[in-house]
Order: sequence, then structure tokens, then C-alpha cells
Amino acid sequence: GDVERSRFAMAKVGILEFDNLDEELDEITKKIDIVLDEIKRPGEDRYFFFSEQLEENLLLDERIENELRRAIRNGSSEEFYLEYQPQVDLRTKKIVGLEALARWNNDELGQVSPYKFIDVAEKSHLIIPLGDWLLNTACKFIKKLEDIGINDMKVAVNISVIQLLQEGFIKDLMEKIKGVGINIENLELEITETSIMSNYEAVNHKLDILRSKGISI
Repeated sequence: GDVERSRFAMAKVGILEFDNLDEELDEITKKIDIVLDEIKRPGEDRYFFFSEQLEENLLLDERIENELRRAIRNGSSEEFYLEYQPQVDLRTKKIVGLEALARWNNDELGQVSPYKFIDVAEKSHLIIPLGDWLLNTACKFIKKLEDIGINDMKVAVNISVIQLLQEGFIKDLMEKIKGVGINIENLELEITETSIMSNYEAVNHKLDILRSKGISI
């Protein structure tokens, strides 16, 4: 099998079309770099054309990453916050849980879509400090609920595979739960199925450990 597969090679091609032959060399080099970065992304596409939209998207990603680094360095609570979306039982019409959703209001970029900044945070691994803040904030919110007598409300928090596969993730999470002093059964972790498949055995092993400790997945 391995011998057979080694006979084949997969190629991806980046294509840069020239409308202006007098374009400066540094501009051409920058565009080539953009196409090369796009080629390196995982996916089934075999070729990529350079486009102004692609350049704009990458420049926006770069701005978002720079602002993320600054915001995290200065303390996430200044710009990031959580909104809690209720999960309702349609039969009883009662709220049975809450989902903690990350939000970011940045002075330079305005209200940034979570789909955008979470994607950039994962690619840059800034999701590790950002995710730690998110979990810590959600645990403190659970504590507030418990302190006012709401003891059976699960709060779901989205986590990244990148966070989960960090060596000390489970130990740090258990210390966080113990430090805040919440009922462990009130914390639920959500993780997308597609990201699990990228490292199935290692991810499932960690999820099994978390389940054994009483955390819902």
C-alpha cells in the first residue's frame, strides 16, 4: 500500500495573471506570496488564481490577528465578552441550558464576526489564551448562577481541538473548576465533529477522560 501510494504525487498550482507588465517587482512578489499561502491551506482545490478579493481577505486576517494579539496581551476582558444563548425544551417551554458565545468589540475593527476571529485565532494558535479566558469567564458565570440558587443549569462552552490537545488542558481545566468552586456537572464542552476527525484517537481519548470526571460533551 505504502509503496503503491509513493508512486503518485499531488500538485497544487498557484496562478497569477498580469494585467500590467510595468508592475513593480515587490508588488509581484507580494502577490506570489499570497497565492503560495493559499496553496498551503488544507483542502481539495488543486489550483488557485490570485484575486484582489483574496488579497483583501488576507490583509483583513492579518489585521484581525494583530488586534487579537494586542487585545489578549492587554487583557481579554476589555474587549471580549460572552453572550448566553438559552436552550429551550420545546415541550415544557423552559430554559434547560445556556450556550456561551464569544463576542468581540474592537475599537479598530468594530464588532467582529465570531466566525472570522475564531478562525484566525485557531490558525495563529491564539485560541489557546483566548479559549482559556472564555472557559474561565463561563465558569465564573456558572458560579453566579449557583450562588443565586440555580443549581441545575448546564452552560455549554465551545472549545477548539487545538486547546483540547494541549498537554495540560485537562489538568488546568480541573484546577479552574475547583478554584471557582462550581458543580462540574453544570459545565458542558462543545466541539465540532469535523475537527474531531482530524485527530480522532487523541481527541476521543481526552473526551473520554473529561466524561469520566463528570463533564458533559
